Amino acid sequence: MSNSFEEVIREDSSPLFRIKEIRGLGTDKLTWGNDIFAFHIGKGYILSVCHNLIEGVEVIEDGELVSLYKRYNKNISKPYLLIHQKKDALFGNSHLNSYFADDHKMYENSFRRSLFLVDVELIEIITDYDIAIYKIADNFKYLIPSIPSIKIDTNIYDIDDDNYYGLQSAPWNQLGHMIHKVSIEGYVDHFSKYDKIDVVRDGFRYLTKGYLKFGSSGSPYLYYDKDKDEFRANAIQSELFGIQMRIEKSLNNTQYVNAIATPLFNIKKKLYELGFNVENV
Repeated sequence: MSNSFEEVIREDSSPLFRIKEIRGLGTDKLTWGNDIFAFHIGKGYILSVCHNLIEGVEVIEDGELVSLYKRYNKNISKPYLLIHQKKDALFGNSHLNSYFADDHKMYENSFRRSLFLVDVELIEIITDYDIAIYKIADNFKYLIPSIPSIKIDTNIYDIDDDNYYGLQSAPWNQLGHMIHKVSIEGYVDHFSKYDKIDVVRDGFRYLTKGYLKFGSSGSPYLYYDKDKDEFRANAIQSELFGIQMRIEKSLNNTQYVNAIATPLFNIKKKLYELGFNVENV
């Protein structure tokens, strides 16, 4: 096994994280909200999907989502990057712990892990491509170089490319990491629509096949460059529930085979604007 395969799944070096909505941190009215998978692409920027932000929204106002997430600046609810570590020292460096106030770090006995909460800001929602872009907040900017990240790759790869993989949580639950083979089964000119609100997902997608867990949205698909022995993030896991084969009128399953993924090619211009080299891979 090459070091690259081990690095993308090891707890202290994997770029895969979760972002969680939390209300009232540091108060007696602390409320834990929903969470979604996400991955760090460097410079403090984190990519995920946006459909978790849309669910439950009833109104579209001035082209923006009217939801809990639109009210971050009122401190009603905020997103946080969740970092679990087996050791109390973050990424093995006890000095990094000094960046965290007491309400931003805790020990979870049930998981036998320390949990560190990093403030992040939602900077853009791209509903057509089901993408959300977050950035680590300024009060944690000195932590950015220490948070594992992965290079990006905006190429479109061939159907049945042998070098394609999925990175998601381990099979049992949301802790742990797993790297596994995935195949690109086809290309899709995609369209899907929410029934109750005027939001659509539209545009070019991969149709993928592999071991997929319900709740894996936001996790990355990786291209493995054999010559450089490195992984690069190439797409985001977006949809799987709605495209599965129905068995006895039921889609009730937590493990799936096919999925819809958004290639980073779709946001190539935006990534360039954020300062990423989208040509040289």
